[in-house]
Amino acid sequence: MHFPTSADPEAPEKARSCSRIPIPYHYVGTTDFDNFPPRTLLLGRCVDRLHDGFFWDWNGYYFPNYTKSQGVHVLVKVWGYGICWGMGIRIRRTVHPELGAKGPYVFALNHQVALDIPAAGAVMPFPFGWVAKAELAKIPFLGQSIAASPSVFIDRSHPKRSIESIRIAGEKIRDGVSVAIFPEGSRSHSGSLSEFKRGAFLLAIEAQVPVVPVVILNAHELYNEKTRLVRPGVLMIRFGAPIDISGWTRKDIPKLMELVESAMTSELDEWNRSQTPSVA
Repeated sequence: MHFPTSADPEAPEKARSCSRIPIPYHYVGTTDFDNFPPRTLLLGRCVDRLHDGFFWDWNGYYFPNYTKSQGVHVLVKVWGYGICWGMGIRIRRTVHPELGAKGPYVFALNHQVALDIPAAGAVMPFPFGWVAKAELAKIPFLGQSIAASPSVFIDRSHPKRSIESIRIAGEKIRDGVSVAIFPEGSRSHSGSLSEFKRGAFLLAIEAQVPVVPVVILNAHELYNEKTRLVRPGVLMIRFGAPIDISGWTRKDIPKLMELVESAMTSELDEWNRSQTPSVA
């Protein structure tokens, strides 16, 4: 098993002693941690390395021919499918034929329950990042994990900061980073849509890239967040046709919101009708 090089010549042996499972691990000798058990040292170092490229250490090791975003995309798929598999849930994805390989895109998803996040991550057709609240960046491990991916943070604490963060996020998207966002802002816990927030569409207009409506049809039927009960089954996710917004301005935001909402509502209504038993 090959280990990344380190300034410490004993790094491979120290890394091997941390676990029976060989792990590509970048050891940095620091006397402050000498009294910690090996497993605690490994965990602490892994968390500490997240923002500085821990994910890329793994990506570069297991996927040497991938870019960073592609490597993270593979890990997110494994994570998402793993969670769904553990819950007894399979995912069936349909993709509109107009959704080509060229990007970037802004994926607008409806939000039913927490299951949406790993399920969407598992079936996204291209490398992507999440549009996350800036407050999440302060949460240990989670914030560093998001920052290590191609995600973008939006600071909503102050109007000026919000505008600036949207401008920066728009530039990042135009440079080739597809992103996913929940326009509702919160979970509906049902098969209907909640009111859309304007910010998601303002970001899309700023980025000037196509918007793709993504409809999660029945996650709320498979996972009840109140009782924490899971019903094994098939989760349906549909990727709609991309909406070209080239040349659109902020004045067109209401129009864009209406188009995305209409596309999502149509899919949800069709699904709900198909699940309603017919009366003889």
